[in-house]
Amino acid sequence: MNNFSWIALNLHVDTHYEIFFQQPNENLHHHSGRPHALSEREERRLVRNSKRNPFLTAPELKTGNDINASVSTVRRVLVANGLHGRVAAKKELLTDRHKNQRLEFCRENNNKTMAYWNSVVFTDEKHWCNTDTNQKWVRRPIGQRFEPQYVTGKRTSGRIGLNVWGWIGCGGPGQLIRLDSDEGRFNSDLYLDILIRDFMPSVTALYGNEFVFQVNHNLFFK
Repeated sequence: MNNFSWIALNLHVDTHYEIFFQQPNENLHHHSGRPHALSEREERRLVRNSKRNPFLTAPELKTGNDINASVSTVRRVLVANGLHGRVAAKKELLTDRHKNQRLEFCRENNNKTMAYWNSVVFTDEKHWCNTDTNQKWVRRPIGQRFEPQYVTGKRTSGRIGLNVWGWIGCGGPGQLIRLDSDEGRFNSDLYLDILIRDFMPSVTALYGNEFVFQVNHNLFFK
């Protein structure tokens, strides 16, 4: 007989188990662990204010909501409610006019075939300038990175800028043309000069004479 068998036999473990767990004992109390640092009402207010302004940090939410708890507790409450801290996506913020134009374009060209799009050449001009590279944090649900309320717009300083014009098609990108300031303002005369001097030789080398010329909504492009 080993030591454990001797202990069980002599101490009557089964009997003591029945006495301890099956008989009521007024001195035994149920303990649920450490009490919550925030009340349910405080947690609801914290989550509500974070959703209202998702770019507020945990320290700012703690101060603004007069929370008597640590910043770590604030973060845990937010994460438990599906609000995770992430680096906000940076995008060009579209106006309602931009959105309507894109929707209109899709509706007008919804029935075009793949053969058609293979022959389309898109052109546009662009002003590039240096942007703010600082990251901004946001609290958002998983899978909603590009929802408008969680996206921050790109900020440009304007100290360094570059004007370019180019085209792209299904066959790949075309020639990128730098618009130097000494050429003057980008108007219809300069645009026609670029088409004759730069665009036509490069696009016909790739597509021949069978292509669709797609321009943007600037009036002098029409």
